[in-house]
Amino acid sequence: MPTGIGRGIAIPHPRNPILPPEIEPFTVLAYLENPVDWSSLDGEKVDTLLLIVSATAKQHLVTLSEINFLCRQKDFLNLLKERAGLDELLVLIREMEKQWR
Repeated sequence: MPTGIGRGIAIPHPRNPILPPEIEPFTVLAYLENPVDWSSLDGEKVDTLLLIVSATAKQHLVTLSEINFLCRQKDFLNLLKERAGLDELLVLIREMEKQWR
């Protein structure tokens, strides 16, 4: 399955964990200046990347699941399209986290 999930978003992620276990997993958000053809499911070019970096397969799957949830939420997608900053995104993410915890 391609890592271009549609709606201009790609979630590239290493198949194998690349961090030592003592380091917390993290995700990097990047807005691309020039959209890239990422062979996305919907054919739309990618302008937003969410890169997952984790130490274990479990961390990876949990993070991927949470990002998948967020990418199905209209408010989150709107913020990505607006190229919102980290503070604004974190406020929304923390609110949405209450729905899955």
